[in-house]
Amino acid sequence: MAEAMEYRQIDLLGGAGMLRSVERHFAFAPHSHDEIVIAAYCGGGKLFRCDRQEGEALPGDLLVIAADVVHAAKTPAGTFWDYQALYLPRLETAALFGLDRTNDRRRFSGFRLLKAGTDQARAGQELLSALARARAEDAGLSEERLAAFLGGLWPADHPEPAPAAKALRRVAERLRETPAVTPRLCELAAEAGVSPEHLSRAFHHQFGLSPFQWLESERVKLARDLIARRMPLAEAAVAAGFSDQSHMTRWFRRICGMTPGTFARHQ
Repeated sequence: MAEAMEYRQIDLLGGAGMLRSVERHFAFAPHSHDEIVIAAYCGGGKLFRCDRQEGEALPGDLLVIAADVVHAAKTPAGTFWDYQALYLPRLETAALFGLDRTNDRRRFSGFRLLKAGTDQARAGQELLSALARARAEDAGLSEERLAAFLGGLWPADHPEPAPAAKALRRVAERLRETPAVTPRLCELAAEAGVSPEHLSRAFHHQFGLSPFQWLESERVKLARDLIARRMPLAEAAVAAGFSDQSHMTRWFRRICGMTPGTFARHQ
């Protein structure tokens, strides 16, 4: 087993960090982060002390640690660890829940150890895998998935009142009328008068899609219309709001079951 430690930034919340660590005989001194950390364990194990509690993370487990929580870790004797960790900027993450630095600790505190085989652990593993592959154009969808995951781990003490149906329709119409514009989830939430986390849930409940799934669907509808009018595929992709033809092709196949090229040939 080759040891490795790699770190990179990903297109999420203005620059979240992704770490891959494979180490033998290694220990982290007690420390804390100004980020929320989601660590998914692939092999070996990790002995940790977090928020004055001790535990062990094994393959398939997830360890989620709130900002400012002191923790330390080491490899068990005679073994190794192999894990991937996501570091989420504190302020940008808090904004997904309508919070700021003065009150985010009321919602996010301590840590959560999610054991392999549980629904939450599987959801977290899938989330990290998707985020590691995500592109810049997937940022909105990534924020929605992240808000849903963290919101499930740390539910709000006092649920927000449901936004008015009129406000949700206003968001839907904005996305339908300007599909070439990619808004931030926070912008849409402000228009509806709720937190981004709550907007995603309420929008899905009313329309059957999240806001950014709705946006990609509207883009595909527009692309179909443009291609049917013989617009070249690359031009249709940009005009419909996709970042490029490859982006359009991925969503076109998901929704229409065929590539844009196949669709164009049958017009």
